[in-house]
Amino acid sequence: MAACGGGSPEAATAEPAEASPLDTVGIEELHTQAQEEGEVRVYAFTSRIASVEKAFEETYPGVDLIPTDISSTEQIARLKAEATAGTTTADVAYLSDAPVVLTDLMSEGLLTNYVPPRVAEALPKEFAEPLVANRLSTKTLMYNEEAHPDGAPVTNLWELTGDEWKGRVVMVDPQVRGDYLDLATEVVLRADEMAAAYEELNGSAIALDEGVNNAGEQWLKDLYANDLVLVDDTDTVNAAIGETGQKNPPIGFTSYSDRRDNEDEGWALQAATGVAPAPGIAFPALLAVTKDAENPAAARLLIDFLMGDDSETGGAGFEPFYVAGDYPTRTDVLAPEGAVSLEELGAWSIDPAQVAEIRSDVADYLLTLS
Repeated sequence: MAACGGGSPEAATAEPAEASPLDTVGIEELHTQAQEEGEVRVYAFTSRIASVEKAFEETYPGVDLIPTDISSTEQIARLKAEATAGTTTADVAYLSDAPVVLTDLMSEGLLTNYVPPRVAEALPKEFAEPLVANRLSTKTLMYNEEAHPDGAPVTNLWELTGDEWKGRVVMVDPQVRGDYLDLATEVVLRADEMAAAYEELNGSAIALDEGVNNAGEQWLKDLYANDLVLVDDTDTVNAAIGETGQKNPPIGFTSYSDRRDNEDEGWALQAATGVAPAPGIAFPALLAVTKDAENPAAARLLIDFLMGDDSETGGAGFEPFYVAGDYPTRTDVLAPEGAVSLEELGAWSIDPAQVAEIRSDVADYLLTLS
């Protein structure tokens, strides 16, 4: 888990933002100043931010929370464009895609870290800098548990490249969403583990195709050649995999936490465990104050709220994220009941610095496979 919060060489060389007096004031003072500001705007990579709005406004009357649900990829582009134009729409950025955030946005000085003093002692260093993270999210292999009541139908990622799963593996296009590109990049970084998994499944060492550099690239090539189904959004993946009543549903990569919608959507999503060498990745959900935020006190008040209250579950501010598949970064917040632990899930924890080094190369490689 420690690797998830690591910085990058580019981010490390950026000039640190000048500390604000607001970084050390108490909640009551922040609320007072936030009431004078009147509102706080947030860009969030999750639709669950809408569930935070009412709770925040009830807890802190006089401060209007204005959320915008926007993917991290779009959010990064928008923040850059706004900086170039000299305008700032959001006060808070809540986003994933740490390899890009910690290199591009941090190195350009577009984000400022704020660690709420109230939770600082309960937050490991790797989740407090260079940006604070309130949880770990996932992109991991999911299956339909109604069709497969005895557990995941695969135990090795290489099975997905075989005839049984031809045209039946689905995921969001890594060219559309950065966290799926991070997944593909991690597969390449873990090439030795991928080679070992191939040999474990097939009983012989892997033979690489001409022009393929390692087992991670070979798996991606074989997966794409096996008619991998690429779509533009996560809901499409979830419905394809999880819809009940299917006799032969597909399998695919999505967020383990999306299992929370099973009852409402009529899905049977479940996380695959015991998959060699790993079923996917875990990565940090980052919070930051934007450069030149118009409502700096309200921004810090919202980040504090999203870190959860002093209860063992994180209370109203953390409630939308207190579900199986989201892993609290605070040591004093208990894991949700019934959740598979990160260790049991077996997902790789990404190192943003390492991913950032080869991410663009992997993106170029994937273009050759499409």
